[in-house]
Amino acid sequence: MNGNSRKNIVHQQNGGVGTGSKTFAFDWVAPATNIGNVTFYFAGNASNGQDNEAGDRIYTGSQVIAPAITTGMEDVVWETDEVAMGPVPFDNTCSVSYTTTGGEVSVSLLDVNGRVLERMVKSQRPAGRHTEFLDGLGRFAEGTYLVLLEVNGVPTVRKVIRAAN
Repeated sequence: MNGNSRKNIVHQQNGGVGTGSKTFAFDWVAPATNIGNVTFYFAGNASNGQDNEAGDRIYTGSQVIAPAITTGMEDVVWETDEVAMGPVPFDNTCSVSYTTTGGEVSVSLLDVNGRVLERMVKSQRPAGRHTEFLDGLGRFAEGTYLVLLEVNGVPTVRKVIRAAN
């Protein structure tokens, strides 16, 4: 990025007064678009509480975080059931095939942050192999999505990519 776009997070003055370790936590939200590498700079003070600099230590450093190529989500697989998705990438239609001992099934399309965009299927299914066809997906933007399949409340998540032909 051109220029200095640093933003600071500062611990409250005297926020760590006392003995032992203190924790400083914050939440950071990554930019919605790829802006390239993001560098975090940090500094810490380890002091001995003697009201002088003798024995104290200042730690500084930085950490560069490169943009992720994928969402970092790993597939969750049921121990006894197979789940297949296709085609990947898809354009307008995607299918989810699975085996179940029977029960309530729901299939939802989620964004990469886990927000439900649309529940595509919610129904009872008997024991056996089933395929659910998710149609009308062309109205969603090209990109990475998650498909959440739940059978009797047990979730399986698959990462899918929508790419127009």
